[in-house]
Amino acid sequence: MDSSRIKRLATGAREELRKEVEGRLEAVLAPDSAERLENKFEVMRLEEEAARTGKAQVAEKGAYTWFNRLCALRFMDAHGYTPTPLVTPREGSTIPAILADAQRGMFDPSYKIPQEVRERVLALLSGTTAQANATEAAYAELIKAACAYYTKPMPYLFSEDATSNLLMPQGLLAQKSILKRIVEEMDEDTCASVEVLGWLYQFYVYGK
Repeated sequence: MDSSRIKRLATGAREELRKEVEGRLEAVLAPDSAERLENKFEVMRLEEEAARTGKAQVAEKGAYTWFNRLCALRFMDAHGYTPTPLVTPREGSTIPAILADAQRGMFDPSYKIPQEVRERVLALLSGTTAQANATEAAYAELIKAACAYYTKPMPYLFSEDATSNLLMPQGLLAQKSILKRIVEEMDEDTCASVEVLGWLYQFYVYGK
């Protein structure tokens, strides 16, 4: 395992993710945010947490948890632990396998994605729902559904108690996104050792 690649990924991601999540937090807590209408109680929970610990701490926790989530999903994809890869493209593709399948109207039943979520995803991908960055929004729905699926076996990482899904980083499908970097840096050789997750933690938290 090339620890220099892992260090570059973790140390570079920390500040980027923190800024991204801070922006998401401010947007979600805005008085007229769409999230207040669609996710009233989740927004209230975020407000209570921010009042108790401070916005900076909420953002730091959200960034850290989302980094761990995405890295864990990449590791799981690499080892075939996920029924359909969640963050990793199949050979010859540039988008995560679960999204590629959804574009063809296919949803892996193993994830137990609720029907209403499937309908939202299909509406976004077909253009029935007019929304900017519809493909990104559809992928976000799929990742949130996957987090819900893994909440029971890994609540410390994927539950809403770990961090709010409303703080999910945006632009994960962009060419230079944090997700693209995670997939590239955590290649098959790097993921061969479970120690990679420990190294990621050390470099993210301590920078060394």
